[in-house]
Amino acid sequence: MFGKLIDDKMADYVTEEVDKVSKILIRKILNDNFWNDISLDDLFVVNKNESGEIDLIDLNTKKVNDILGKSNSIILYYFNEFDKGNVELINKYSDVFNRYMVGEKSGLFINVPLGIAFSNPILFSVGPKIPVKILLTGQIESEILTNVRQYGINSILFEISIKIKVCEKIIFPFSNRYVDVELEVPLVVELISGKVPENYLNNQKSGIME
Repeated sequence: MFGKLIDDKMADYVTEEVDKVSKILIRKILNDNFWNDISLDDLFVVNKNESGEIDLIDLNTKKVNDILGKSNSIILYYFNEFDKGNVELINKYSDVFNRYMVGEKSGLFINVPLGIAFSNPILFSVGPKIPVKILLTGQIESEILTNVRQYGINSILFEISIKIKVCEKIIFPFSNRYVDVELEVPLVVELISGKVPENYLNNQKSGIME
């Protein structure tokens, strides 16, 4: 009964910490590897006519699938290494972990203050801490999201993001829990300009701008 009480009290706290740290880790891991080199031309082909007007924006399916596959592989590799206790990689991203999450040769742990179980904030800093094992490796899913909106007179703002979902495992002293971490990370935000019209109707002033 005491173990069940501790598990229930710790669940919300640990889940929140795992979600927060995992999102920061995913962003840093991907940014450190290849996302800075991605441009709109890698993902879409923009066709314009002789007047400079946009005729078609076509998705480069192969390139998108390559990016999704590479993203999943990189995340899975790093998370596997964290779980195996790769001290070099853990130290590389030590600035991401908060003061309660630690990495060592046996993997990642969250040292949960016992005050959580008793709802006693005094024990947060002076009381004992319960180590909770974290397994980041799990099922990874990703997809490309796009958002196109008008910008200015005759331009569009193209936003491309990747949505990532990872299922992670938390090993409590008396039970196991699973956490779904989901986030969207921008890949490309680019302004695409078309032909600026010679005349522009200003509806607010009911006049014509030339």
